[in-house]
Amino acid sequence: MDENTSNPNDESDLPKLSIEQENTFKKMKMSLENNAVFPENFSKMLPPEVEGAFLDSILKFEKMYREAEKTTVFKRIGSPKIKNSDQFSDALIGNELKKLINRLRRKGIGFRTEYEYPSRMIYDFIIDELFLKEVDDLQMEGMILHFSYEDFYPNHAEILKDLTTSFLKMFLDKDSKHYRKKYSKDAKNHKQINAFRTIFDKFEIFGLEASTVDFTSDENRAKVHFQLHFKGKVAGTGLIIDYDGNGFATFKKKITRWKLRTVQLPISQIDAVEEL
Repeated sequence: MDENTSNPNDESDLPKLSIEQENTFKKMKMSLENNAVFPENFSKMLPPEVEGAFLDSILKFEKMYREAEKTTVFKRIGSPKIKNSDQFSDALIGNELKKLINRLRRKGIGFRTEYEYPSRMIYDFIIDELFLKEVDDLQMEGMILHFSYEDFYPNHAEILKDLTTSFLKMFLDKDSKHYRKKYSKDAKNHKQINAFRTIFDKFEIFGLEASTVDFTSDENRAKVHFQLHFKGKVAGTGLIIDYDGNGFATFKKKITRWKLRTVQLPISQIDAVEEL
């Protein structure tokens, strides 16, 4: 055989790519294999060497993720000996819960609750349910796998209260571009309440609390009762109108999310003429 004949499989005969070309190839590979999307100016945001290192770390993680085996949260934290909650008094259970959550975090498992619950209930949930949750046996320095109690048991009553108070605060904020652009047509009676809103130059809230929630038997519809005290300055005048009393908002569940249906504001009382 002629010693000068090149081997078609010899990678040394292939042209060497620049760092920029290698980065482009890596991004194409990630887009084809994992539907990754990069901003058009992504390569201009970072030096080529930094971009390459970043892409390499992502490719490494994706490879580890594909090859990772399954385990449980309990095994992932080392299958420690954990006492049952009945071995702790009511005075101690809160501190033991904090220790348990910190222990999870040291092993790369983050846990939180969006709302307040009895410490014993959450302690029991962690050891009886979260510990059995199947996860990827994948650990990288600095990586935290996050869980929330509400991921397992959504607190619909508190979620609805939050949705109600958030909506009312936006509604009564005449400077809220967020309300005008995204939420002004959420309620079925939006024409009525928005017409009311345009009468006033500004509002001032003195008290707002969502108190109780009523669900229908199928739990797909809900009514949130609230107490609201606010004053509104009528546009072009010095007249202040005082609104203080009870109102309600109704919601309908769409799959797993709640959608606002109607809002009923408190009735008004004419107050003394004053400037807000």
